[in-house]
Amino acid sequence: MLAAVEETFKWPRERNDEKGKRLEHLATYLLNRLKCVEVVHDLRIESNQIDHKVTLNFLAGFHPFLKEIGLNIISECKNQKASIDVGQVQKVGDLLDSHNVNLYRTQLINHQCYINRQIG
Repeated sequence: MLAAVEETFKWPRERNDEKGKRLEHLATYLLNRLKCVEVVHDLRIESNQIDHKVTLNFLAGFHPFLKEIGLNIISECKNQKASIDVGQVQKVGDLLDSHNVNLYRTQLINHQCYINRQIG
């Protein structure tokens, strides 16, 4: 799956939607490996779209750290060469209140490092 994402790095701009979907599918695969979460991929609400809404199950509430951060996490994937910009962060920020998610629990994933990058 990683190779499928890496091959998109040379694709033209016209294939951006497909590039994004490849990274989203990799992130979905990785998130679904976690036993204590429920992952909803490509959640559409009104005019907005969320790449992943991750809900920790009830057992996570017994862990002090997980209890502190809460049960909902939003993941946004960006398969682009450029760094994540302020506009992209703002777009995700606009979704936080409606999904009971704090800013410090929002994850932006881009292809530059294949890791979750906490913001806030």
